[in-house]
Amino acid sequence: MDRWPPVGQTLQQAAALVALAVVLGLVVNGLHPRGVHLVTKKGPVGAGLDEEPVLRALTDSSFNPTSPLIVNRETMQRLLSIPGTRLLDARAPEDFRRGHLPGAENLPYEEFFKYAAMLAGMSRHTWIVCYCDGPPCDLAEKLAGELFVAGFTRVAVYRGGLKDWRKSGGQIVAAPF
Repeated sequence: MDRWPPVGQTLQQAAALVALAVVLGLVVNGLHPRGVHLVTKKGPVGAGLDEEPVLRALTDSSFNPTSPLIVNRETMQRLLSIPGTRLLDARAPEDFRRGHLPGAENLPYEEFFKYAAMLAGMSRHTWIVCYCDGPPCDLAEKLAGELFVAGFTRVAVYRGGLKDWRKSGGQIVAAPF
């Protein structure tokens, strides 16, 4: 007498378990406030983004997005023209010192909790733009997510980061070591 079920039955059970795990994972991801975005827009950095929330953010001072906004260089510069907007570099301090965008402050994602004092005096409605090196770097998006969860309601990610800034001929500032 064979103790093992037939191979076909085992494969069906395995497939059913995988399907159940996928469905459960999608449900949990969809319900979690910091769930992973499963659909991304293709194309150059900043291209194809839904501009409606960004335009509302620029024209309606009462608008509070439901998640960090992804912005291109032009929109980042428009956000920086709003009085009080903060520009945060999410990279490590040594990378920041080698070169950063003019006016940027260093708040390394990897040391987020060490910099709590920097955030303590900021209004939760201050516009904050986060950046890092640019793709494939995701530190800016991670930092923006942490800030959003911490209660900052107006957070944007300049996804193009330092790479896009340099490519456009933007000035890079180096700090003394």
